Amino acid sequence: GAAPRLAQELSRRPGMLDAVLEPTFFSHVPDCQEIKSTLSAQVPQSLAFDQVLDQCRIVGREQMFRIGVRILTDTLSAQDAAKAYSNLAQGLIERLLQAVQADLEPRYGVVAGGNVCIVAMGKLGGREMTAASDLDLIVIYDHDEDATASSGPKTLSPNQYFARLTQRLISALTAPTPEGVLYEVDMRLRPSGNKGPIATRLSSFVDYQKNSAWTWEKMALTRARVVAGDSNFGIKVDKAIADCLCAERDAQTVIDDAVKMRQTMLASKKPTSPWDLKSIPGGMVDIEFIVQVLQITNARQMPEILSQNILEAVKNLTDNSVLDLPTARQLESACRLYQQLTQILKLGIDGPFDPERSPPGLTKLINAATASPDLATSHVLLEELQLSIREIFKTILSADNSAGPSGRTS
Repeated sequence: GAAPRLAQELSRRPGMLDAVLEPTFFSHVPDCQEIKSTLSAQVPQSLAFDQVLDQCRIVGREQMFRIGVRILTDTLSAQDAAKAYSNLAQGLIERLLQAVQADLEPRYGVVAGGNVCIVAMGKLGGREMTAASDLDLIVIYDHDEDATASSGPKTLSPNQYFARLTQRLISALTAPTPEGVLYEVDMRLRPSGNKGPIATRLSSFVDYQKNSAWTWEKMALTRARVVAGDSNFGIKVDKAIADCLCAERDAQTVIDDAVKMRQTMLASKKPTSPWDLKSIPGGMVDIEFIVQVLQITNARQMPEILSQNILEAVKNLTDNSVLDLPTARQLESACRLYQQLTQILKLGIDGPFDPERSPPGLTKLINAATASPDLATSHVLLEELQLSIREIFKTILSADNSAGPSGRTS
């Protein structure tokens, strides 16, 4: 009763229960390299494109089931589970990108000097995925200056070529097959959002970030990292992202923009329950705003504070005296609890959590996470925690404050 998502998966693939009986099941979580090795073995290059899609879904769903069981049996922390989900998504994106490129080349050839990489944003970028996370992606490419068309029997201009590749990759990740759906993909964080091209040339990406990006887009960029594509080009893209994050900017303008943005978010859909862990004042969004604002207003002087992961960023900000230790501990404690509860809730329910209808198994997991005897106590604990985080938000992102709680000027 605690995890209908896992029960549904098990009914579809009963053989997955055998994995739970393996001696190493509860002692090991595959890292990126092991996921890549598993995909190489189970999704070989010899498979046809449609077979690759099915096999990736089989591997993906089996690995997600394993991670979910570990969360529910409290043998994997929320942070390690998030990394495991993220490593899995990264491996699947990489394998499907290879398949899409191989499928395109016989018809369209290649673009001279062409390179492409996939940039993860949001939860995947921060290595903080859950069982229900979608993929926030940006596709960035480059090519020789004199390249005007691809080399295949049917030619495409470079921008058409990489747009076609992107569309095929999105379909490979999202399309339902006989083996189910893998992920939902959100491309709205690309330059100019839905109005912009679906794939972006590196020079255009850099120009947009430096000259046209809104403050919220600069904050979102703190989560960006390359997860697939040509490795040398990926290094170049990661450096371009870091350079954009370290650009000079007015701290008070960033703070004012962030406060207005948060007010707009709350006005458009005001959360009413402390169980809305993401959106409630004092919830996860407030923590993310605090961390992202402090990163982009201090990175020029201290690039070492940058991290896509919220908890790692809090540590970096503390090590560099941007955050004082008591404030950092409050943020870290709240973030860890929110992440633990989110991992449990995403496995246990679809949609908002209603304490009145919580199954006994789910209730037990929640109370264990909050170290509370019942849901009513858990509810009060969350309310108190959210009030304290909201106060930190107001202190750091005040109407006239270009410094963090430590008093360091940005």
